[in-house]
Amino acid sequence: MPATVVLVHGAWHGAWCWERVTALLEARRIPWIALDLPTCDDKSASPATLHDDAAVLRTALDAIDGPTVVCGHSYGGFVISEGAAGHPGVRQLVYLAAFMPDEGETVVALTTSVPDSPVLAVLRPQPDGRTALDVALAADVFFNDCDEASRAWAIAHLRAMWLGTPEPAAAFAWKTIPSVFVVTGRDRTILPELQRRMSLRATRVVEWDTSHSPFFSQPTLVADLLEALARAAA
Repeated sequence: MPATVVLVHGAWHGAWCWERVTALLEARRIPWIALDLPTCDDKSASPATLHDDAAVLRTALDAIDGPTVVCGHSYGGFVISEGAAGHPGVRQLVYLAAFMPDEGETVVALTTSVPDSPVLAVLRPQPDGRTALDVALAADVFFNDCDEASRAWAIAHLRAMWLGTPEPAAAFAWKTIPSVFVVTGRDRTILPELQRRMSLRATRVVEWDTSHSPFFSQPTLVADLLEALARAAA
């Protein structure tokens, strides 16, 4: 039996973003779960933090009987770094165009460490404390290699999220668990320069010629990688 693939979305997204990948995993009989993180719950009036997101992941991992492959996209890299740390069931981490933080590093500090990051111009603080995206600009930053229908569908699903005071992860799973870092070479959200720098921390690095969102533009690439890791971790 292959390992269970656990999918952790990034900022402003939800479990919905994995639909094309999970359809392929289903067809290949790879078990999976896709989480919805509390920081991106637009129906909750209570602020949530990175640590809340990590706790949701930890609870999900505790409920799985058997080995897991944990994949985090973008901000989800912070979540898997903390939430999967030291978990006995996790066999492999995948940082998919993701932050791979070390001690003391925050989302803001890492993003601004590269000059002129386009994602900073897309952020729109909201009166309730959440941060949303300028939908007129977001498609070219997040989905620049996707077809028009995919871009429109994704933009319609994006949600405001609680960013709060940027905080570092409290633990670092990649220091003890094997990891694959996927660099996305056409990324305008987490720029490739920053991805390549963080990827030096990973066990293995691959690079794809995609935007920040290969789960939309190249879902077969994502599914192939996850399937191979899930079967190897069985």
